[in-house]
Amino acid sequence: NLAILYYAQARFDEAEPFYLEALEKRRRILGDDHPSTLGSLNNLAALYMDQDRFDAAEPLFLESLEKSRRVLGDDHPDTLRSVRNINTVAWGLVDPDRVNMDTDVALGLRFARAAAGAAPGDSGIRDTLAWALFSNGLYTDAVAASEKALELAPVADKPLYQGQLDRLRSMIAEADGFRG
Repeated sequence: NLAILYYAQARFDEAEPFYLEALEKRRRILGDDHPSTLGSLNNLAALYMDQDRFDAAEPLFLESLEKSRRVLGDDHPDTLRSVRNINTVAWGLVDPDRVNMDTDVALGLRFARAAAGAAPGDSGIRDTLAWALFSNGLYTDAVAASEKALELAPVADKPLYQGQLDRLRSMIAEADGFRG
């Protein structure tokens, strides 16, 4: 459809009315909790993120996640996709190597907490939470979250997560003289 075409071409302003129309029709015809409606919520939220309209995207992402968990369950592919989408957005806002350091790290933390709450056993999501906490100056909690990510990580990935924990501790020591 045109929304997807315009989105793929980064013509976000032209895609928006089509995404809004699709969401409105799906809510009206299918109901607020239908998987297609939840997909439309996610699509519109992603569009808003690409437009740097974080305040508009946040409630849509969180509504989609909450309803997906309630209606479809935590292990449903659509719910897992919502969790991963939110985690990806969070990571983009708190990644210690991001190009633009002037991002909304408080929003990144809200998204990381939502993702971690929906997937508490996912080491990658827990690692994002650690960096979100770090970005917000919550160093003790950041170390605890990174330690939990290391604990949850598959054996083959433990060296990577240990490296992340070591880097986090080093950056905390640099930033604040904190020794976690």
